[in-house]
Amino acid sequence: MNAPSKMVVDRQRSTLDIASLLSQNTDTLAAGLAHLFDDELIDSEAFPDLALLQTLMTRRLRRRLDTLIDLDRAHIDHHTDELPPRRHRDRSAALVRERLLLLRQAAHAHFGDRALELIPIVTTAYSPEALWRQAHHTLERLTNPDHPLPPTAVQGLPTDLRPWIHDLESANIQLRQALDNLSAARARTLHAQQAKSANMVRLDREVRSIVRALEGLYRLIERDDLAAKVRVPLRRKRETVAREVAETVEPAEVLGGDVPNNQEAIEAP
Repeated sequence: MNAPSKMVVDRQRSTLDIASLLSQNTDTLAAGLAHLFDDELIDSEAFPDLALLQTLMTRRLRRRLDTLIDLDRAHIDHHTDELPPRRHRDRSAALVRERLLLLRQAAHAHFGDRALELIPIVTTAYSPEALWRQAHHTLERLTNPDHPLPPTAVQGLPTDLRPWIHDLESANIQLRQALDNLSAARARTLHAQQAKSANMVRLDREVRSIVRALEGLYRLIERDDLAAKVRVPLRRKRETVAREVAETVEPAEVLGGDVPNNQEAIEAP
């Protein structure tokens, strides 16, 4: 099983600290408030069950946290599931590049320098999607009856490029399928990430609200020590969020493994 992400681990620590503080001081807060407002009760009024309220807040925090952990696990699993289709995409892109080069060499043998008009230079800087488009456009140009091929550079050499065209066509179909499969896998990962992020926002809001409420109630019964203690997880969580914002970097989509500065991108793991 994959380890939880650091942002979830940090929230887990803060949330459990608050839940523990609630559980440990339930009677203290209930008794303090009951004593404080005892003289304010009129006639048949009864003091509310503050111990139950604190128990319910503790349960809610733990349930929200459990949901976040489950969503985090699903997000990590989906991200891991992207590896096989990403590798398949890179292998397919490598094959298309190889067959584009072979077709270009065959075209150059037939048409000389005019082959550049049919098949531009293939470069490793192309992303898999751009590589697919280049192969697709090349195939359209070579098989379009409205655009006849140029005359051969060598007299008497046949101009049948069909074997190389067929090889490129089959490789490019495979690349398109690999690209679509990876796109579907990434969509599932994105959906899981969005669900996790939305739950983190809800958890953060509820933790912040409960901490502020507890802090005020503890100060009301003159337990400044508990008020200061309940602020610690909130301060730690605020530092966590600030660090997450500072560390957020948009990943660069490049050929092979989605890693920048890759010299042989197609074949990268």
